[in-house]
Amino acid sequence: MLRGAARGAAWLGWALLGALALAGVALSAVALLAAMPLARTAIASSVVRFVDDALAGSLKLERIEVLPGGGIELHGLQVFDPDGHLVLAVERARVAVDVTALGARTVGIEVELAAPSVLIEEEDGGGTSLARAFAPARRSAEPAVDRGGGGGGSGWTVHLSRVEIRGGEVWWKDRLGLTRLEAAGVDLSARGTIGPRRARAEVRLHAEVHEPLATPLALDLVASRADDAIRLPLVRLEAGGTALSALGEGDLSRRRGRLAVTRLGIARAQARALLPSTPEGDDLRAAGYAEADGATLT
Repeated sequence: MLRGAARGAAWLGWALLGALALAGVALSAVALLAAMPLARTAIASSVVRFVDDALAGSLKLERIEVLPGGGIELHGLQVFDPDGHLVLAVERARVAVDVTALGARTVGIEVELAAPSVLIEEEDGGGTSLARAFAPARRSAEPAVDRGGGGGGSGWTVHLSRVEIRGGEVWWKDRLGLTRLEAAGVDLSARGTIGPRRARAEVRLHAEVHEPLATPLALDLVASRADDAIRLPLVRLEAGGTALSALGEGDLSRRRGRLAVTRLGIARAQARALLPSTPEGDDLRAAGYAEADGATLT
């Protein structure tokens, strides 16, 4: 259940981050020209068309408003995969863009989403309809050139100064159409940075999971990456009687790292509900520490 909830949250997070990164560049035009009242409607419509053309999927919108200061408010947003299946619906979304560092290929974004619904459908090739919807409509024939110092990627940096989601829903189905994860009341607060050589994220998530088990879910995560160095100052996950708290750091290129699990608790009743073969007994309580020096794991 923890694995399913974590994977579902990861799909949701990556889909939102991908959409925000694309929208941030497009919406910079709104921030720059929103002070021109006569141009606001035309600019907003052009941005919607630009994003729709850039995505492999399609986008529908009931109404768009340009807010004072250059932000925009979207009403009735729907995103469909290339086959026309709905993958994301948002009742109301507010997005504000900071383009003061656009010359340095850096965009700042703040976003609020009210009542978003996300449908994740696994596909035969191993991907999902959600990922296909947000994939680029046209792939470049040549690999992207890194102009940011050798880190790979496009060289753009996106600062997510604030992400707020309230009242969200997630439904994740496997290739057979069976529900793997269903959650409602998803509230998320996050901030972070995505760049060619570094990334960081601070996430706080609360949700009511209905499948595969009925349980409240809470996640607190702080993580960062700089080149091959990864730091996890905080990982805390609670789902009913099951809990995990850990912290660690590592270097992927050198295969070095250390991880401390300060708290691990697995409720036997939850384990047996997911895996009937789980033997009877008490709940599991544990803690541990592991370290690798590039040759030996201790």
